[in-house]
Amino acid sequence: MNRKLWSGFTTALLVTAFGPLCVGHLEPVKALEQASKSNPSAHTEATEEAEKLAESVVKVGTSLSDAISGENTAAVAKIQAHTLNGKQAATVYVRDIPVVTFLSDQTATLEVSGQTQSSADSVKVASTEPVFSGNKELNSSEVAANPNDPVWRATEAAAQINQLHRNNFDATAINVRWDASRKLAVIKVGEDELLPIDRETQLPDTTKDPDRDAIQITNRLRRLLGNAPPVQDISGKPAPAPTTVALGPVRLRLTGLASWYGPGFHGNQSASGEVFNQNALTAAHRSLPFGTMVRVTNLDNGRSVVVRINDRGPYSGGRVIDLSAGAAQMVGMMQTGVAPVQLDVIDGQSATSAR
Repeated sequence: MNRKLWSGFTTALLVTAFGPLCVGHLEPVKALEQASKSNPSAHTEATEEAEKLAESVVKVGTSLSDAISGENTAAVAKIQAHTLNGKQAATVYVRDIPVVTFLSDQTATLEVSGQTQSSADSVKVASTEPVFSGNKELNSSEVAANPNDPVWRATEAAAQINQLHRNNFDATAINVRWDASRKLAVIKVGEDELLPIDRETQLPDTTKDPDRDAIQITNRLRRLLGNAPPVQDISGKPAPAPTTVALGPVRLRLTGLASWYGPGFHGNQSASGEVFNQNALTAAHRSLPFGTMVRVTNLDNGRSVVVRINDRGPYSGGRVIDLSAGAAQMVGMMQTGVAPVQLDVIDGQSATSAR
């Protein structure tokens, strides 16, 4: 009697915990058991069918919302290993657009199979696919052990880009700044460094100018990760020092006012017999020999130009030289008409070689 009561209590407890079993769920089980007894091959087929069904089931611990969010945060950056100019290289693609290429400082010893490998065959970062460098498969320990390897650097950059995308960051935070200590441009996200543009990091279709490459890489990232407007220059980079060309020792230095002429005289014969061209870098002086080279410096703005004396004048206003329109434009005095200048008469022999 006690045994019957305990059995009934146990049955009630199990039904309470798991709920009543649906008859529809029990019928296939019974059928499967009967089929397995009468036909072993049918049991095998049923087992394989169940395994296939199990593969399509969402893993324990995941939910529909996780699956949806996973689609929204899919990786946008992937890498492709290849060779470039005989060196090992790896290019980071963002939304299938090549953005940045990392180069090795050593000559490649491996050949890439196929000259026109599609970017679709590239490896997505954080995927379970192996990373290939040429014909050699690189495992994670090999890549991690060589931080100078272009595949390692590309993988690190792509992982950072994917993380930014998952964080729904503001693409306008991507900027490029000048690092004075390293003397190179650095692409940053806010204050965090993303990519230093050194001699082994370049635009895939490089401009051969590291600074221009840095600006274009920055703008591609801004556009592809958030459609942000482009930047125009490298923040914090000092202006280049003006180029000084030594044309020879200075024989004479004068100061005074300069004027310019052009319209109305263009095409006429000058005092030297030449046809005056207002766009050529020439000037008129009262006494300097024709052909003398003179460096004219505008004392108002520091701009200078080297002119050749081929005419006579000016004869009024206390001016010391009359520049062609082209020369006046070079020193920034087209609007003012006259300007205080310094004249450096250059050695004749050096001036001749300069021409």
